[in-house]
Amino acid sequence: MRTKGDNYIPLELFQVTLKGFIIKDKKLLIVQPRSSTHMNLWDFPGGRIHKDEHFQSIERTLFRELREELGLDLRVENSGPWVVYKLPFGDLKKLFPNAKQEKFKGGIINIGYLCKFRSGKIQLGREHQLFRWVGEQEYKSYRFSAWHGRAIREFFERKMHLK
Repeated sequence: MRTKGDNYIPLELFQVTLKGFIIKDKKLLIVQPRSSTHMNLWDFPGGRIHKDEHFQSIERTLFRELREELGLDLRVENSGPWVVYKLPFGDLKKLFPNAKQEKFKGGIINIGYLCKFRSGKIQLGREHQLFRWVGEQEYKSYRFSAWHGRAIREFFERKMHLK
C-alpha cells in the first residue's frame, strides 16, 4: 500500500454527466439553465449519473435525464459517446464562485451522446428556462462555457448534425 511518502497520489473523485446532443432537421438543441449561477450560459440537456444508477445502462440514465428535463421521446443513435470532456475543479470554482467548495472536489466528466429527435413536444422541466434549435452558424450568437463551446464547435466541424 502506498503512503504519502512514496509518491502518494491522492484519489480524485469526479462526477459523471451525460449530455444529449439532440438533432432535429440538422439543428442542435441547446438549453439555458434557470439557475443564476450559470451566468446566462447555454448548455446541452442531460445530467449526472445518480449513485443508485451505477448498475444500469448509461443510455437508460441519459434517457431518464432527458425525459425529466425535456419530456422528449428520443432515441440514442450510437452505443458509445461521440465526445468526452472534463471540467477541472478550478474551472468549476470560476463558473460557480458562490458554491460551497466541498461541492466540487474533483471535477466533472461530461460524456456527450448523439441523439435523434423522434417526436413529441419539448416541455422544459424546472431546471431550464429556455431552449433553442441552432444550426451551424446560429450557435455562434449564444454564450457557452469554454468547455461546452469547444464541444459545440467540434459538433458542427465534424458535421455530426448531418449524421
